[in-house]
Amino acid sequence: VMKLIAHRGNTCGARPERENSPKYIMEALEQGYEVEIDLRYDHYKDFLTLGHDRPIYRIDPNFLTLEGLWIHCKSQSAFKYMLLKYPLGSDVVGPNYFWHENDKFTLTSHGYVWPFVNECVENCILNQPTNPLDTYLERYVGICSDNVSYYKGLLGL
Repeated sequence: VMKLIAHRGNTCGARPERENSPKYIMEALEQGYEVEIDLRYDHYKDFLTLGHDRPIYRIDPNFLTLEGLWIHCKSQSAFKYMLLKYPLGSDVVGPNYFWHENDKFTLTSHGYVWPFVNECVENCILNQPTNPLDTYLERYVGICSDNVSYYKGLLGL
């Protein structure tokens, strides 16, 4: 089954003013989508926030345990927080998280290949596709897009 991932909570186009807000994320999850979120951690004050370019929405750590989240750690401190809280290779399945900067690919904690935008290989997540009419969608495990509802319709899901 193809994973449909709402980029920062967007399902029908980018809405920067709502991206990464917990309410917006919950709306996308309630519509049946998975959601990529941007996590930040302030290790001096010991709190978590969501926000792409800067911390905006403070969250409770339990928020990260919601089913269907793809947690993009936006800093090394956020990644270290997740590694300490949810170690890789442990028997307990925790949240699906990853960290990358400019590398073409990274692996998520659940073993998915997460590419940089417009980089992809078969069996990876198609991240922010620029060609909405991609005819090879079956090659991918999932799609992360601001217009994920378009792909839901295209795939007949």
